[in-house]
Amino acid sequence: MNTINVGLIGIYMVAVLSFLVTPGPVTLLVIRAGIAGGMNNALRTICGTNAASLLLIFASALLIKGLLVVEPRVFSVMRLLG
Repeated sequence: MNTINVGLIGIYMVAVLSFLVTPGPVTLLVIRAGIAGGMNNALRTICGTNAASLLLIFASALLIKGLLVVEPRVFSVMRLLG
């Protein structure tokens, strides 16, 4: 019979909440753009970061489907760089 580890679930919930509450790098970039250049600049930054995210999602989908092939050595370098 499996038992639920309440302590582990509590630690998990604290970790998830801390990730949800803290701003990420894109949020900080948008805030900086808004402070430096106003609302229009912040809006352009939001559109640019969302477009970049969609491009990365599209490239990932192509890689998963096998439609985009990456040279194994290039892939190894990309993995090492993070």
